[in-house]
Amino acid sequence: MIKYKSLILNFFKTSPHRYQIIDIARGILFFNMFFYHSMLFATQYRVIQTTIPNSIGWEIYQKLIAGSFFFLVGISLYFTNQHNITLKKLTMRMIELIGSALIVTIVSIFLYPNSIIIFGILHSIALSYLLALYILKIKIPYKFITILGIIIIIIGIYYRSQLFDNPILVWTGLGIHVAPAFDYQPIFPWFGVVLIGLGLGKYIANFSQKIAISQNKTTLLLTLVGKHTLFLYLAHVPIILIFLEIIKQ
Repeated sequence: MIKYKSLILNFFKTSPHRYQIIDIARGILFFNMFFYHSMLFATQYRVIQTTIPNSIGWEIYQKLIAGSFFFLVGISLYFTNQHNITLKKLTMRMIELIGSALIVTIVSIFLYPNSIIIFGILHSIALSYLLALYILKIKIPYKFITILGIIIIIIGIYYRSQLFDNPILVWTGLGIHVAPAFDYQPIFPWFGVVLIGLGLGKYIANFSQKIAISQNKTTLLLTLVGKHTLFLYLAHVPIILIFLEIIKQ
């Protein structure tokens, strides 16, 4: 029994370059995202009746989920920078993000032809990742990274101009007229959230090291989900839609 338990713990074991608490946080966020999308699609399919499409509460809930994912991207980048991860691993990570973003866009063409995902959360994370790596390369002090993040958020919330209405600038989020899209997460303000996570990474790392995490079924499941959120993000929408189609039939 002890040997069996040891094998399970090794399967879920977090590598030295990862923090289990971050994977657990990602796991919690994924289940919240899964719940939100399940309710949203069930409403669109008229399986249930909710106020999701027109409710400010649901919109805030969605923004909190998205913002938390961006914040964790920044924290993860801090850990990456501290452990001197190889260029090969960083390149593979970028390829994974860009490839996944392209898959999302292609699938949305068939599922939502009137609201194609041109710059969704994966597109934004990929570009934010690249920009943040550049900021780390030029060695901007972390406290200034945090301040820059706050400035980007403020600009993203309050500034709009017709100069950014050009379709090739849709990624900025600063245009006045934006084409409808099922998922739209522009660099302004979300890159600012990434930078805040990056700037506060040192304090979060110190805090997380003081937390003792019990290795029970719940934490192991959340850790596993947190390790594979990219794959699960791509898979969860088709799973929900197939399930709803079965219910409708």
